[in-house]
Amino acid sequence: MPIEDKRKLLAQKHACFRCLKIGHVSRSCKYKVKCLSCDKSHYTIMCADRESAKSNDENNVVCVCIKSSVLSNQSVINETVYLQTLVLKIEHNGKELKVRTILDSGSQKSYISERVIKLLKLRPKSKQTIVHGLFGGRETSPHSHLVFDVYLKNFEDTYAHSVEVLSQKKICGFVPKIVVLYTLQELKEKNITLSDLETKEHDIELLLGADVIGNILTGNSLKLSSGVTVFQTKFGYTMIGKTNTIYNNLYSNVVSLHCANFTVTVLWNLDTIGITDPTEDAKRKHEHSDFLNQFKESLSVLPDGRFRLYPIRLSLDIEKAFLQLSIIPEHRDYLRFFLPTVKETKIYRHSRVVFGMCSSPFQLSA
Repeated sequence: MPIEDKRKLLAQKHACFRCLKIGHVSRSCKYKVKCLSCDKSHYTIMCADRESAKSNDENNVVCVCIKSSVLSNQSVINETVYLQTLVLKIEHNGKELKVRTILDSGSQKSYISERVIKLLKLRPKSKQTIVHGLFGGRETSPHSHLVFDVYLKNFEDTYAHSVEVLSQKKICGFVPKIVVLYTLQELKEKNITLSDLETKEHDIELLLGADVIGNILTGNSLKLSSGVTVFQTKFGYTMIGKTNTIYNNLYSNVVSLHCANFTVTVLWNLDTIGITDPTEDAKRKHEHSDFLNQFKESLSVLPDGRFRLYPIRLSLDIEKAFLQLSIIPEHRDYLRFFLPTVKETKIYRHSRVVFGMCSSPFQLSA
């Protein structure tokens, strides 16, 4: 129904043009509604801009209006869920360009970024107008896209495939690459190479939808113990899923514990990594034996059952040891603290070494 007929019908029913309810007019309407097409205060079905866009597209004989679902859902949360990405080559007029690609089975069409179109100087073969169906059932206003035929190849030049793609200014936002060390080690052990990790490309320049994915999947897949699944395509391997948190935490904890057990001096010793010298081992055992014999010979047991090595026992302690060490003025800003009062909050700085600092035992021993 044309927009003018809708308005006449609402006027006859004495209904509001904004919320479509009977009993008041739009000037006094207290309902908050928003058009998904122009963001104005009315329902999408009452949008004059959308009606105008539809009329213009219908008058253009080159355009074909299609309803398509694209980029179904891209989560923006703290935990990392890896999407299916790979890097392949686009060939055009003797030029080749490596592009980072995402496989999106929730899209009925395939898309290419305008940046790649300009770099390769691609020529469109037609034009399509599409209404994109988004997550949550929302629909966009009609968008015009240029249509191209691109020639895709894998890195080894053993497979090539011609694909129809539509132009898009930007495909999607940041899509992370796999960085979990446990997963990378597992891939290496199984001799699986991800093209997405072999190149420096980060921006997604090509989206292959369901119209292409079915033709490039080989049917081979592998579930890794880290939680992700590897799929083999004719363009190379790709991976999808979320890594198990237990592996991430376990690996991080092990690394932290090993780092905490070694000092910088010890790390220079070869025996830290398991390389030992038999001569040094024998020397250490001999020195240990000498110390043990000296202890037994010098040990004397007192009548009360106590024992000592020397006639006089001496024990020393430094009174208020940490407070004896002064902090140089330029480092006192790191030891600031707040003292809240009734009138205002004051800021103080420690001028002496504070008990409990990570460097306090080292300073005291020095």
